Amino acid sequence: MVFVGNGVSSALAIIFTVAAARALGPSNWGVVAGVASLVGILTAVGELGLDASLLRFIPGLLKQGKVKASGQMFRAVFTARLTAAVGFFTLIVAMSPIVSKYIFDISDTRVSILTALALFGTLIFDFQIASAQARQNWRTAGILSALINILRVIFLLGLILIDRVGFIEVLSIFTMSSIFAYAISLYWYRTQPKLDFDWGKVYRKIAPFSGWMSLNKIVSSVNSRMDVILLIQLAGSYEAGIYSAANRLAMGVPIIIASFATVLAPRFSSFNNRKDLLLYFRKTLGLAFVIVGGLIFGIFIAPFVISFFGEEYQRSSLVLQMLLLSFVPFVLGTPAVNILIYGFQKPKIIAITTLIQLPLILLIDILLIPKIGVFAPVLAIFATNSSMMMVAYFYVFRGFSWQK
Repeated sequence: MVFVGNGVSSALAIIFTVAAARALGPSNWGVVAGVASLVGILTAVGELGLDASLLRFIPGLLKQGKVKASGQMFRAVFTARLTAAVGFFTLIVAMSPIVSKYIFDISDTRVSILTALALFGTLIFDFQIASAQARQNWRTAGILSALINILRVIFLLGLILIDRVGFIEVLSIFTMSSIFAYAISLYWYRTQPKLDFDWGKVYRKIAPFSGWMSLNKIVSSVNSRMDVILLIQLAGSYEAGIYSAANRLAMGVPIIIASFATVLAPRFSSFNNRKDLLLYFRKTLGLAFVIVGGLIFGIFIAPFVISFFGEEYQRSSLVLQMLLLSFVPFVLGTPAVNILIYGFQKPKIIAITTLIQLPLILLIDILLIPKIGVFAPVLAIFATNSSMMMVAYFYVFRGFSWQK
């Protein structure tokens, strides 16, 4: 169900992206994409690696019948998440003129305020998804994963029907959809989050794991999302829009792979011997090659998909093809990354590798965007995905070497 939910979400995200980008044009769409990138980066910071900790510890606690301990962890994580959401919201609103001018290269402070609302909603709604995944309630997790993009498409269709598809209107439904989704989840999911003001005590217990996962997620988010913000600053919002039209479509790949990884996490965590772990790892690797086949198909149909954006976005076709190619090592590396984190419990390796990649990405983008424009971020993505895949498999082979 997680695959289905994320698949539906990705399909709806494509529909929203095509319709919104076509209506707004590259320049305005570039700003919307910039907001999405900043929200993604700050969500990773505010998440504190706690989603991964829920996946790591909750299944075991529930399996052992420790319902009280699992409830305490849920309350602690939600309190930490809400604290981060309120803090970021307050900070961004207070600094809205600076954020609008120096990040989005625009004077309209409404962009920053909507960014703050989007971040608040994303942080608290993300907890709902993570809690369902930790309980291994895959049906609920799949529905929640698709909910935001369902709402975006519905609201956008409403704007089209009343002929009000403007920049602020589209940005509003893009950013506010997470808050509406959270409100719906409270009624439908029927698990009311509760506060625990002693959440620091729980966090200290899981910090050795969640700390490395937090670092990994923060740096990964910067690595994968800073490109749009840098394009706005170094090449302008028009070029950012050309790149983002392709990038938003290609980001369906990480979303699908994230659902793949979510299913792998509790399974890798549950194995007690290396033989079963190796057997399951081989199965996941086979599935990864199937997904690569889908990427190759996507490369061939990319020009057809981009044609729906209109003539202004013709340059996005080659960008999309190259982005899909750059995700091949990402897909193939996912089984190795997840077995290191959850099977061998070595998140430190992934976090340090991701941290080392950060200056490489920034260097490539800053030096090459003025020269090759939208293709510089594509090169940076390919370099980081390939290096992560090689590092992950190196340590996986070392982990299994004792069997020889």
